[in-house]
Amino acid sequence: MAESAYSPTLSTSRKRRHRSANDVLSQHFTAASCLLLPSRMTEDNSLHEDLTEQIIACAITVHDTLGAGLLESIYQRCLVVELREAGLQVETERYVRVLYRGTVVGPPLKLDLVVAGLVVVEVKAVQSFVPVHHAQVISYLKLTGRPVGLLINFNVTLLKHGIRKVVRPDLTRRNLPFLLFDSPLFEGVATAHSSRVHALT
Repeated sequence: MAESAYSPTLSTSRKRRHRSANDVLSQHFTAASCLLLPSRMTEDNSLHEDLTEQIIACAITVHDTLGAGLLESIYQRCLVVELREAGLQVETERYVRVLYRGTVVGPPLKLDLVVAGLVVVEVKAVQSFVPVHHAQVISYLKLTGRPVGLLINFNVTLLKHGIRKVVRPDLTRRNLPFLLFDSPLFEGVATAHSSRVHALT
């Protein structure tokens, strides 16, 4: 009778261990799914990467043709020619009003170039970048709401030494989960979760 009444169920202690393991897995996959939800953001990042690479390729063509030592205005006009030859839409007369507490202050700012409505391009022909150049592009991104800027200095021997990509600071913070997901830190967390699951089972 004792054998016939036996039910092949898990003991209480083993149930507890399995519940704990399931909890760990649930937490792990919930965290991962939270990081993967904003797929549109990764698509936008990919678009920005492709666009900035095209702009840089056009700038390299201009620099290879003209070399260093000319005026910013000349490089800017030549870059516009190359960008349009590449099929990219370019705004050259983009003015931005500066509002302070709802009041327009001073004359509007003139941006060098806005490419495809997304990337602000600031053209320089200076001896070297200074911090204010980077800060200037960040201010333009904030004022226009554009996500990415390129700071390009043509007064260099190799153009790769004169290119700086600038991302609007609030977007950098928003993309932090994706940076963590691809980092060794996240891999370490995942490994720790896996180890706990094996220990519990």
